[in-house]
Parts: sequence; structure tokens; C-alpha cells
Amino acid sequence: MSKILVTIFMGATLLQCAASGQQQNAYPYLPKASVVAVDSSHVRVDASDPRPLHQALDVLRLTFGWLVDYEDPIYSPTDLIDLTGPVYKAAHPNGPRLLVPRTIPFSATLTKGSANEESAATQRTMLDQLVAAHRQIANPGEFVVNDEGSGRFAVVGISSESSNDSGVLGFTIDLPAFDGSVEDYIQLICQEVHNSTMTKFELGVFPYQRLQTHLVLPKSHIVARKALNDALDATGQLLYSEALYNAGDKSFFLNIRAAVRSRLDVDGREVYQQVTTRAH
Repeated sequence: MSKILVTIFMGATLLQCAASGQQQNAYPYLPKASVVAVDSSHVRVDASDPRPLHQALDVLRLTFGWLVDYEDPIYSPTDLIDLTGPVYKAAHPNGPRLLVPRTIPFSATLTKGSANEESAATQRTMLDQLVAAHRQIANPGEFVVNDEGSGRFAVVGISSESSNDSGVLGFTIDLPAFDGSVEDYIQLICQEVHNSTMTKFELGVFPYQRLQTHLVLPKSHIVARKALNDALDATGQLLYSEALYNAGDKSFFLNIRAAVRSRLDVDGREVYQQVTTRAH
């Protein structure tokens, strides 16, 4: 099999440091996911991470230039494993813990077919296959694929502890009339999501300059995910979101990232190009 794309690092160093001295997980985490060509119509994705589905999405975004958002579910205590190092535990018996989903690695073979892998229809097919493969191995969390329109998809985790079946950003919120930056508007969305879910929800990593676009909006009664997507689209650039659950303090961090695609230059070095066109 020929490797058709790059792999992506996913913060395994942090996990290794925090779990230093801890008994090894039965399934060692890998710092990267990979995607390889099986034949002209299929690719295989391999992922091993506390969030293997999230890790797989990262490499698919880089491979194909997809615009795909991701939302963790609220994991239950039985879904989690404690990777806190014993030295830290001994020194801080009541300190925070490094709790991550109790997952196992998975592989998925995705069908590109004869269609361009950048088309919206093919993206949807491949995302459905990816989520189905993740579901088959019974990893924690139930995930669904949402078509958000205009070439944007969302892989949404559903919490077993909530009656809401639309994900943490699936609540309808009330937003006041607004005049300010996209960044401030997203901060407002985060606050309203917190008010609706009673779960801490904060803006994490984001490209500062890209979120300084000025917005003037009337008050609205809108699904939080739609409000967020509208705000990102208002920047005129292709940005996606990641809502990641921190089980240690039962909170979410919302990361905003630019959609980029990876290529190899003439010297075989990996380079990144910003994605400027949506799938259709």
C-alpha cells in the first residue's frame, strides 16, 4: 500500500508525561493517525488515541481538505480511564485527575468510489462509514454525522447522561442583538451553552486575527451549532470547530482551527495549504 498522506501528531507526549509511572494502557496510544490507499476506490484509516474518531478526522481533513466539525459527548464515569501518574497522585491525593475515554484502536476502510473525494456526497458516505466502524468496536460515546449545509459536516457525540440527543451544541439558545467581533460573539455563544447545559463551556485555542471580523446581528433564538457556524462563515475563511470534553473538571473547550490540506513538495517535505473552496 502506498501512503497517500501525512500523519498528524495528537498530543501523546502530554498523555505520556501525565501518566508517567502508571500501568500501561492495554492498547498503547499512537501519536498519529494514518491514511493509506488500499486501491483506487478505497482508503484505510488507522487510529489509536483516547479519542480515535477525533484523531481519524484530523488526518482525513488534512488528506482531503474537508470542513468537518467535531463534538465530544459527555462521557460517563464508566467510559473513562484514569491515566494520572502515581507520583502525582501520592503528592496530590485530592488533585485533578487525567481522565480520558476508555477506547481501543480502530481501523476503517472508506469507499471513495469513482466520485471525487472532495465532493459533499462522497464526504458524507466516508464519514458515515468512519462513524459506523467506530460504533462496531463499542468504543465509548455514540456519534452521528450531521450535514450542516454548504459543504460543512459535523461528527456529533451524544451523551448517555442527557435527554438531549443533538449534542452539546444542539441546544436552542437566545442571543441578544450584537455589535462586535466574531471572537466576542463566540464567547457569548459559549456562555449561553453553559447556561443551557449547566456544563462549563469555554473558548480554547483559536486563530486570533481570523476572529476579529466585525459582526452586527439582531437578537436570535437559534441552535448553538448554527450560530457558531454562521459566525465562523462570517469571517470569509474556512474554519472548523472542536468541542472537547475534559472529564477531570466536567467542562468543554471549544477549539477553532483553519481548514488546511497537506501536500508533499518536490523535495518530499510536508507543506500545508489553506483550504479556500467548499465541497459541493
